[in-house]
Order: sequence, then structure tokens, then C-alpha cells
Amino acid sequence: MLDGKFIRYLDYLQYWKQPQYAKFLVYPHCLRFLDLLQHEEIRKVLTEDRTFHLKLADQQFYHWLFRRRHTHHTKAPEGGDGAQPPAASAGGAAAAAAAPAPR
Repeated sequence: MLDGKFIRYLDYLQYWKQPQYAKFLVYPHCLRFLDLLQHEEIRKVLTEDRTFHLKLADQQFYHWLFRRRHTHHTKAPEGGDGAQPPAASAGGAAAAAAAPAPR
């Protein structure tokens, strides 16, 4: 993980951050790991401390588990906080469909 080829490969992978490629990522959180791997200290810890690697993998698993459970299975209370979905608040298609037709 510390050799020049790997570091150049990490640099090459930065193109995944561009929107035309990022939209194809199944786990966009991986871009954060790509950022972290740019730092020599992180790469060194990952290669030298096996327990750190395992803790990191565990935390990633729990992040996915927690996020899935709480984003797909919870409902906003009736009346909510008045927040609108992003498309409606940004004037997207939902807002256009709900707006009265001009006369």
C-alpha cells in the first residue's frame, strides 16, 4: 500500500468523483475512503495495524446497517416539520406539477 504504483492508482481513481461517473457507484461512501487513502498516515496505519483495519470494516458494516434501517423504514410524523422534498423545494418537476396552470 505504500509503493508508488498504488499511490498513482489511487490518484487515477479520483475520476470517480466526477458526477458522470459517481452516479454509477453502488456505495458512494467509498469516495470517502478514497480521500482517506490519499494520506500517507492512513495508509501506514492500515498496513501496520491489523486491528485498525478490522475496526474500520466493522464500523462500515454498522454504518450501512444503521443507515438502511433508519432511512427505509421510518416515517415522518403527521404534519411533519414542514420540510418539503428536495424536488419540490428546489422548484423541480414536483413543484411544477403542483403549481396552478397560468391563465
